[in-house]
Amino acid sequence: MTEKKNGWTIQSISLLLVAVGLAVGVWQYGDGNRQQYKKEIWSAQKELYERAIEAASEIANGESLESVAKSRKTFWRYRYYIESDRKRSF
Repeated sequence: MTEKKNGWTIQSISLLLVAVGLAVGVWQYGDGNRQQYKKEIWSAQKELYERAIEAASEIANGESLESVAKSRKTFWRYRYYIESDRKRSF
C-alpha cells in the first residue's frame, strides 16, 4: 500500500508531475516550431525589402526615367509583393 500524505498519494503526485512535464514539453516544441516559421517568413520579407530598396536607389541615382525603366519595373513588382504579403498576414 502507498502512504497517504495530506490526502494525496505518492502515485498521484508522480502522475501529476509527469503530466505537467509532458504539457511543458509539448508547449516548448510548438513554440520552437512557431519561432522557426516566423524566422523563415522574416528572412523572405527581408530579401524582398532589400531588392525593393536596391531598385529604388537605382531609380534615385538614374540619369533619366528611360535609363532606369528596368529598375522601376523591379521596384513596383517587389512593392506589390510586399503589399500583398502584408495583407495576407493580417
